[in-house]
Amino acid sequence: MKEVHHNWPFYSHAIETCKQILEKRFNHSFVLGNIVESELTFNKTLGLQSDIVLKEMYKVTTSHPDAADSKGLVLRPEGTAGILRYVLQNPDLKPKLQKEQIKLWYWGPMFRHERPQTGRSRQFYQIGAELIGGSNSQSKDEGFLLQQDLESIVSAWHCLDSVFSHAPQRPKIQLELNNLGGYGALKAYNEELVQMLTPHLDRLTETS
Repeated sequence: MKEVHHNWPFYSHAIETCKQILEKRFNHSFVLGNIVESELTFNKTLGLQSDIVLKEMYKVTTSHPDAADSKGLVLRPEGTAGILRYVLQNPDLKPKLQKEQIKLWYWGPMFRHERPQTGRSRQFYQIGAELIGGSNSQSKDEGFLLQQDLESIVSAWHCLDSVFSHAPQRPKIQLELNNLGGYGALKAYNEELVQMLTPHLDRLTETS
């Protein structure tokens, strides 16, 4: 794993830039999430069959493996699930979920047991922003949900654009959006993918 101290000025600049944008322009509050989380937190939100849960999570063990508090703990592979868990367990925030939007942002290290390669590290740093909840009428309004997604995309774009605005060689930032569709579309896609790949099982590696 690579340390970040050699490039800390850039990390510090990115964090402070995003802090100013998310807090002052988009009214997010900062939350310092847990690095160690319950495995159930990710099983529930990501799904038991997801690649992250099946292959990529680091499980925590201690010198006393029989200790009750050492069972079912993992290093967080991403930030969203832990933030949702925090909101649902927070006695001040949970009652607000049905009445208003809760806007939170975070940054910190994430961990995934992936094969090291260019652009991927087993420990990496992530800045994230979450828009959670809203009134019952809003949560059923497709226009509101679309607006919520759009605000998330716009805030991320502003962060990226501002972080690199003064770089000596400003990189070209390209925004790509992807949508897996609803449950029915995703199920049909998975079935078609399995049907297409089954005849070629002997040529597939464990990674593919």
